[in-house]
Amino acid sequence: MQRKIILATNSFGKIQEISSILGDLPITCVTPKKIGLTKAPEETGQTLAENALIKAKFYADKTGLIALADDSSLEIDALQGEPGIYVRRWPGYEATDSELISYCLDKMKDYPNHNRGAQFHSVICIYDPTISRAYYFEGITRGMIAPESLPKYIDHYPFDALFYFPDIKKYLAEIRDDKELESSHSHRTKAVRNSIPKIKELFNI
Repeated sequence: MQRKIILATNSFGKIQEISSILGDLPITCVTPKKIGLTKAPEETGQTLAENALIKAKFYADKTGLIALADDSSLEIDALQGEPGIYVRRWPGYEATDSELISYCLDKMKDYPNHNRGAQFHSVICIYDPTISRAYYFEGITRGMIAPESLPKYIDHYPFDALFYFPDIKKYLAEIRDDKELESSHSHRTKAVRNSIPKIKELFNI
């Protein structure tokens, strides 16, 4: 078996994060863009696991490679888990980053700090096309929605400017450049790390 795994994303941030975690393994991470795949699957699932499977199976079937896909959600306690998997269309339409920040702040404006708990939830799907088998791994990071957002944020990651860790007194956006802090607080990093034993098994490492 060739020791290549396809990451079912072209998001630069996700690729960097996942590749870094898998960097010590004797496997090569490839992306759809690098091998000329421009079409992406429609994410029609109703759960994180369903969407992760759709992406992983799509790219695994296209390439014959074992695939790793991630799907993540923001779940706010006081809003009964909103926005969940429907982050980008939370307001009822395809919102911009700034619109999502404003919408979230407005929804949370009457909640005191002790009732602003939230979590980022990530599900990783590893799909092996040779046996048509999927494996799932989770990662959860707890924090809170801050009453105010940071003035700057990374494009396509608006909630990084709102998600606050009371224990370290930092926003998620503020720890993106601190690899040690990010690795201990990132939901996606936790999920990918949980998947490593299965990746080793599949590649006979």
